[in-house]
Amino acid sequence: QTSYGKQLQRVEIVNTSEQKHKASYELVIVGAGPAGLTASLYAQKFGIDHVLIEKNCFPKDKICGDGLAPLVFNILDELNIEIGNDDGFYKINEVEFKFSSNDTEPAYSSNNVSNSRTFNCKRLLFDEFLKEQGENGKHLLTAEVTAIDAENNFIQCQSDGQHFQIKFKFLLLCTGSGRSLLPASEEDYSENLALASRAYVEVESAGRKNFFEFFDEVAPGYLWTFPVSETILNTGVYISSKNFTSRTNSACDNGRT
Repeated sequence: QTSYGKQLQRVEIVNTSEQKHKASYELVIVGAGPAGLTASLYAQKFGIDHVLIEKNCFPKDKICGDGLAPLVFNILDELNIEIGNDDGFYKINEVEFKFSSNDTEPAYSSNNVSNSRTFNCKRLLFDEFLKEQGENGKHLLTAEVTAIDAENNFIQCQSDGQHFQIKFKFLLLCTGSGRSLLPASEEDYSENLALASRAYVEVESAGRKNFFEFFDEVAPGYLWTFPVSETILNTGVYISSKNFTSRTNSACDNGRT
């Protein structure tokens, strides 16, 4: 049971032999987060034969600010999807930015978004909401993709100890920050990695403002507080992994924790 009182039933991972999937598809989508689930909805809209592969069972969570910009709802409009009052979407009326430095006074910038479709929704609920749209459940296959053979157009999968292959004409990797399936590269991405921590905090009144604070110790990262209900705040920090320890210690020394 979520903080909204909405019941979510956990879907058990079933044996691959009990899941219906074909040996080949026109389109294979790997990853059933917002990108993969939306891609599946567009594939359904245009009649593209496809399968959506996800290694984790629903409902599933991920560290996220939970913010949804107006563009999200433009896409939902294209897919003829409407949000309901009990789907966990919380209207936001203001976005505020604070820029702090040890050498200068803080600067603020605020934007009124009350007239736009700006909402927050817990990531766990948003993924579940998208999964329930269209026939996503019908196209969803719970399995882990272990290898990709791009030259021969097939992927290697495993589920419940069973291994199998699926051929494809087109492949969409919607795995977010996961890079394990991509070809090895000599390019160093270590400076582009980041760390994030998130917590849901119960408060007396969460308000309807998304707040960011940027400050020297975590630059180019930031702190955030996003309300997801009248009494619950999503609060967290995003920081570049470079010099993470020294910057975190500096932030703690300055009392920002």
